[in-house]
Amino acid sequence: MNVYAHTAPVEPRSPQEEVHRWEVALPCPSLARRLETLLKADGFRVYRSFDLSTALAQLPECRCPHHGSAQCTCQYAVILVYGEAEEPARLLLHGREKTTWVTLDAVNHQQAVALMTCLQPLLQEHGARP
Repeated sequence: MNVYAHTAPVEPRSPQEEVHRWEVALPCPSLARRLETLLKADGFRVYRSFDLSTALAQLPECRCPHHGSAQCTCQYAVILVYGEAEEPARLLLHGREKTTWVTLDAVNHQQAVALMTCLQPLLQEHGARP
């Protein structure tokens, strides 16, 4: 799995919010499972609030409006991560084939540091730079 910087725009929820992004050469479902496992092992409460593949399972003939394929192969998941902050951080995963774009949307600096401390070993293991 290779990790690269990702620069897709995400609007902050507040001036204190921190947003971090990566492009990961791993399919979205695999990456989502690895992230959830890692976060739970570090004591975070994790809830997948949306998964596009689950929603598309109810629509067997859903033509992809973005890529023109007969069956939409886009993947999108929203993972809420609860720690000490009142509001959860959001991990937004947008994948297509073997690539996933990840956005960490933390409520404040303290939450971002806690999550980055947890995620950094996984990212470094696969080539990310701090």
